[in-house]
Amino acid sequence: MYKGVNSAIDMKFFLSFSIVVISVMVSGCAAGDEKFSIFSSVYDFSTDTYGWSGDFADYKAQDSLKSDLRFGFSNRPANISNFDDQKSIMLSGNNQTKSLFMFLKKKVDGLIPNKEYTVVFEVEFATNVATLSSEDSIYLKVGATQQEPKKVIQSDYCRVNIDKGNAADDSGRDMTVIGSIGTSVEYTNDYTLVKKSNFSSAKKVIAVHANDNGEVWLVVGTDSTYQGTTSIFYTSINIVFSTSN
Repeated sequence: MYKGVNSAIDMKFFLSFSIVVISVMVSGCAAGDEKFSIFSSVYDFSTDTYGWSGDFADYKAQDSLKSDLRFGFSNRPANISNFDDQKSIMLSGNNQTKSLFMFLKKKVDGLIPNKEYTVVFEVEFATNVATLSSEDSIYLKVGATQQEPKKVIQSDYCRVNIDKGNAADDSGRDMTVIGSIGTSVEYTNDYTLVKKSNFSSAKKVIAVHANDNGEVWLVVGTDSTYQGTTSIFYTSINIVFSTSN
């Protein structure tokens, strides 16, 4: 289980998250009624994946080759890299059917079995999708669930076994939309670093119960209706867990 603040974490990030999480958790409760435990971790993908893995869903199984689905631990686009071998987690796919879900997942253990946790994300990634373009129909979703997010075959389609929402811009039981991945610039071959988080709105706070083994699966992904190829480079994922005692 994580203990305290990771030494690499930005303290402003942690404090901002903590304030929002606490305010959400104590809403409607008298002061002193609850004690809160907050801990965090930062996954900086410059040199390591830290166990995050990738997969794809919402495409025809027969289109797997045409979809050119790629996942890897690769160098960042040159224009956003601070040094030659700075890494990122890359996901890329050619959306054949105006529906493609590209996601990362990681299991977290050491939690209190069956305890409810609030989970807040900050995700940094590189994108060259232009805001208000036809490609700006690609949305970032974050979530947490007891079961491992997995690809399953349903009626010749590859689907995911969690509730991420029925549309690209729609939240589900297990995941919430935190915005499109479009940048504030017109389309360019160069990539831009973007940060998205779910701590700015109480409506987007994620609550999940750890399973009987004290485990939770974290999931981050893009849901797209854009018909074409999209590549995204994840550079870091920051997580804050909180629970009442």
